[in-house]
Amino acid sequence: MTDKNLTEQTNTEKESKKSSTELSRRELVAAVVGATGMASIATACEGNDTTGVAALEVNQFQSALQTTSDPHWFDTLSAMSDASGGANPVIGVLAGYWSSDDGGGGLFYWDPDEPVSSDNGGTIFSGDDGGTGYGCWKRIYSGPVNVRWFGATPDETDNHDAIQAAVNYAVVLRQIVYFPAGEYTVKQTINLPIGSQLKGETGYQSAKSYGVDPGATTIYFEPTTEQSLFVASGTGYGPHSARFFYSIDGFYLCGNSETQTGNSKFALDLDEVGHSRFENLGIEKFRYGVRCFRTIDNRLVNIMASGTIAAVLYDGGNATTDVWDHCYIGNSPIGVQTNGTSLSVRFVHCLFEQIDLYGINLVKESDGFSFTDCYSENVPCTTGSTGAMFRVGHDGSTLPVGVHLSVSGGYYGGILGGAEGSWLDIDASDGVCVSSPTVTRYTNVIKCTDNTRDKSIVVSGLQGTSFTYFKTGPDEKLQGFYPSSVLNAATGYCQHAEFGRVTTPIIQKNRSGTGTVTANCQHMAVCDSGGAFYPRVDNQVNMGTAALRWNKVHAERVISTYLQRNEAGTGTVTANCQHMGVCDTNGAFYPRVDNSVALGTSNLRWQIIYAANGVINTSDEREKEDILPISDKLLDAWSDVEFYQFRWKKEPEKIQVGVIVQRIIQTFEKHGLNALDYGLISFEDDRFGIRADQCLFLETAALRRELQRVRGVK
Repeated sequence: MTDKNLTEQTNTEKESKKSSTELSRRELVAAVVGATGMASIATACEGNDTTGVAALEVNQFQSALQTTSDPHWFDTLSAMSDASGGANPVIGVLAGYWSSDDGGGGLFYWDPDEPVSSDNGGTIFSGDDGGTGYGCWKRIYSGPVNVRWFGATPDETDNHDAIQAAVNYAVVLRQIVYFPAGEYTVKQTINLPIGSQLKGETGYQSAKSYGVDPGATTIYFEPTTEQSLFVASGTGYGPHSARFFYSIDGFYLCGNSETQTGNSKFALDLDEVGHSRFENLGIEKFRYGVRCFRTIDNRLVNIMASGTIAAVLYDGGNATTDVWDHCYIGNSPIGVQTNGTSLSVRFVHCLFEQIDLYGINLVKESDGFSFTDCYSENVPCTTGSTGAMFRVGHDGSTLPVGVHLSVSGGYYGGILGGAEGSWLDIDASDGVCVSSPTVTRYTNVIKCTDNTRDKSIVVSGLQGTSFTYFKTGPDEKLQGFYPSSVLNAATGYCQHAEFGRVTTPIIQKNRSGTGTVTANCQHMAVCDSGGAFYPRVDNQVNMGTAALRWNKVHAERVISTYLQRNEAGTGTVTANCQHMGVCDTNGAFYPRVDNSVALGTSNLRWQIIYAANGVINTSDEREKEDILPISDKLLDAWSDVEFYQFRWKKEPEKIQVGVIVQRIIQTFEKHGLNALDYGLISFEDDRFGIRADQCLFLETAALRRELQRVRGVK
């Protein structure tokens, strides 16, 4: 449309509508800038400051409105760039950037004193300067910066340059970059300076689902080499070059990585980003949806993230205190993957769904990850999978000091229609805390290895059904308490459980997996004041049965009326003490097999034996052989043995009397005898012992011989 035709059209409208020239001009520009723009113009006309027009330029803008009888109309930017407003400020109306009504138009005024070098491709455009180097059209606007002002179009054209120009311009003015709804193609990385704020038109959904295209602002990222879409860039602040105060809201971001080797690497590459907010985003067909490296205290809200490798990557660098709130993480081999050191990252009310292997794969170096009131379905989602919802400490090299993982509340489901993988699959870890989740459809609720620190898995109030084993792996790794329902839910038995203060009708399943230890268990209780574990009813409750025995019982003391008894009063102590027995009828304690069991050992001795009567040693001739008189040589040797007084090192307060075995051996050697050939000396476990009864018999025999010699008896 030429300026002449524009003038004729304007005059016709003025004559047919109203006689007021000022009002007619407002009607014309309102068709382009809308009600908001007209309000801004009205403010300027009333002499006030105007958003989008520098304070020093207000007078020029007002002068343009008052001196322009007819605005200059331009169908496209090309036409406006070829035009000049002359020596004075005038108003220009641009219908569109590339074509009329493409969203890139707006209201401008001609500034004859602005250098043409100020052209930024969106809010300032150089005009026909007549060779002077001065004269630009300046956009009059309020509110966010629109990417279409810089030439972005919702089509298959590469919009990289237009979007990058809009971002670079807006961040200087601390303004939002607005993306009207549409599908924008981008083929190169968009670098986001510190403080970048991007706002899409949220529409009615943020991702494609059920065959319905997104109604939100869509960016199709189609790089021809490996690149990421939005990358935090620019020099940061402080010793760690932190980049703060980003905001991205209301987009569907779709890459071209149909496989794990596609060119679209990260949708959001948050390198050293802190105190920022990302929300209402749909992300798919990237290798990783979101990468967090050295991030701190970001909020990620209402994000649907997926990836052909993992939906979320925590790449280390001491990333910390990020919060994921009401996010969907799924349709990926791995939901959240960590590398290196990341800590204290929180997931709150998040959904994990359709994940092939691991909901989160937490390496050794990363700790403090917490999941509060989250939900999972189909994790892992492949039949025969060895995957897990939480995989902890299998990868990496060095364990941190702290709790690897905390899970509080929530509902976690494995594959629909079956039981696959593990809920917790733990290798090397110093701590996993679980509080009151509901778990269903897993082969193992908890799986651990020898590398898991003893008693490092603390479980409180876990509920669940439809799993094969409550725990597999070594004992001594697990502690906590469990409602009876969760132990009954397994078809296998709970291999090990450490109980604190627990009141439960069922303690543990039996080895057949079909019954439970229930008889009189309802009488068990815990004394909270003193910590004693006792039966509520006296002398009615058994611990274990003859068929279901405890393997070991470790205790400092056992005080019992009977070592063991049954109703018939004929029971014996048999477990690992097959030679011991108790006669219940008369109370005698005896070895089950004659003359084959020692009471104590050389290293494990009774300190004192109290008895009302002496020890009876069997002396039946029918059980002896090689019976001879004691030789004079032996009596001579014994007569030379010295008696001593001494103190035991472990009992120095008392003086003892007796003999020393090594000195007996030396004395016997002088007489040509080997003391170890005689029963009076023993040597076991590198310790010498003496049989006092043998010594007394020898001493008595030697004294008798001397007495006979005095009496002249041969």
